[in-house]
Amino acid sequence: MAGLVTEIKFFHIPKNLEDDGVNVGWFQDQKYDEKTSVAQVARWNEFGTKAGIPERPFMRTAKMNNESKWVEQLKTLIQREIDKNKGGSIEKALKQFGEIAKGDIQKTILAGGFKPNAKITIEGGWMRRKGGKPFYVKGKGAGKLPLIDTGIMISSIQSRTDKELM
Repeated sequence: MAGLVTEIKFFHIPKNLEDDGVNVGWFQDQKYDEKTSVAQVARWNEFGTKAGIPERPFMRTAKMNNESKWVEQLKTLIQREIDKNKGGSIEKALKQFGEIAKGDIQKTILAGGFKPNAKITIEGGWMRRKGGKPFYVKGKGAGKLPLIDTGIMISSIQSRTDKELM
């Protein structure tokens, strides 16, 4: 099942293919460790949290900045496959397009321009949630850009077709 993905279905495709699509992002089976889903961390960063993680809309920004280009690229890839007649594969076109969109999302993350990390995120220290017990946050160190710490989130972006998700 999907975690944080952008589903890309921008234009009408032939009736027998209308259920085909491609999803780009993180999926629930991807983990940092036994408990922490990469998709959940990506979602917290995309939309922010009440606990203090600011909104850093990298997925929405990538889609907004690339949507018209994506439509044309996907149309071209699908048309190329349709033109191959019996040898063509819409699934192949969707997979190729998914890799393009994945790269554009990664470029958006690397371009930055998002709210910087908080001082405690960089340096670490003790904090407490409202009325809760204090806990220690290990700092990421100076120079760590928002959305890029271990590199796991950015390197684990995937594209999966609807058929692959079944």
